[in-house]
Amino acid sequence: MKIKSYEKVIDKDIIAVKSYLLKIGESYWKQDLDDVINSSIDMRIIRNKINKRKDLQLLIFSKIKRLIDDSVDFDEMEDHLIFMNILLNAHYQPLLTYKYNLLNYIIDKGGFSVETYCLIRHLVNFNEKIIESLIDALANRLNLDFERYHYLASYILLLEKEYKKAYLHLEYITIDHSFERFLPALYNFSPRLYLRYSKKKHMPLNLVTG
Repeated sequence: MKIKSYEKVIDKDIIAVKSYLLKIGESYWKQDLDDVINSSIDMRIIRNKINKRKDLQLLIFSKIKRLIDDSVDFDEMEDHLIFMNILLNAHYQPLLTYKYNLLNYIIDKGGFSVETYCLIRHLVNFNEKIIESLIDALANRLNLDFERYHYLASYILLLEKEYKKAYLHLEYITIDHSFERFLPALYNFSPRLYLRYSKKKHMPLNLVTG
């Protein structure tokens, strides 16, 4: 799976949204979608038009739901989840029910990993303030051991650019090669903090100081 921050992965423009709608449209309601696409100049207008049409709202929900259920990998599933959230009203009851059931299915079948986290964040009311509580809730539900908990918390907080919070967990883990992608940004966030922790945990300096 291509692991990206939430901010980066949900960054879709109007062209991407229109292309997605064209791709998922089926013959018997494609004209309705074409009308929405051709008469909309931004994503907010597209979203409003879809959700005002209850028949179209249901058709799009059902289609994307089927695409998610038939996804062959996590990348494909995440992409469909992103567009589902962009296009459908967050309070649409079938969507709420589906996301709740899918959340529990992913946790029960896939456990808690960086990959499952990347899916789960699209199934909750996500923002940077809830990341730690989400991690804690998943860790408690699955009874993660001490080291695994801090490893996942460190990785996820670094992924989401919550560098100061990541330091609270980094001191409890062994830094491996999977963390190398984050080290330059971690250093740039605060060279002082990085140097202090590098002495404790033998974090490599050559990767960030060139």
